[in-house]
Amino acid sequence: MGPLLQGDDDLHVSINIPAVDMESGCFLPGLAAAISMAGIAPAQIWLEVTERGFINVSAATKAMTMARNAGYRILVDDFGMGYSILSMLEGLPLDALKIDKSFIGAIGGDAAQSIVTPHIIAMAHELKFSIIAEGIETIDQVNYLKSANVQFGQGWLYSEALPLERFIRYYELTRLPPAGRHG
Repeated sequence: MGPLLQGDDDLHVSINIPAVDMESGCFLPGLAAAISMAGIAPAQIWLEVTERGFINVSAATKAMTMARNAGYRILVDDFGMGYSILSMLEGLPLDALKIDKSFIGAIGGDAAQSIVTPHIIAMAHELKFSIIAEGIETIDQVNYLKSANVQFGQGWLYSEALPLERFIRYYELTRLPPAGRHG
């Protein structure tokens, strides 16, 4: 992905980090070496840790702070599906919340998640986090999420998971020219 990332500062790669690695920070030196060799910016690497993965919050906070200071973005993945970190959310060095697909799938329905989703979005905005919606499958969901100022989305509506070669073709066919991008 190095050459592709080098050519587009807005493009990023998300990496799921197991809780034990986020607590220790042991992956940071290897990651720094890899991005240096690839010639990409640390901001193009988004580190995702699942909410249910937070075991030792103080240790994880230290590693997350080191990662953010190095320029990486830190996200809570599958937000709302693990044990609640709400009491710690304000103090964690986070950049974004990734709302679990069960909440996105309930948009417009009568499920309890459809009632909770706008509150998660409002809370993320209040905390100045970027928001990623997982599991987008319908245009109605896209319209709702856009109207709620959710910045990023992923899901089957856009594409299934792709091997690298197919992703590069997809990216080249669907990317906006630089003048059409929004910050």
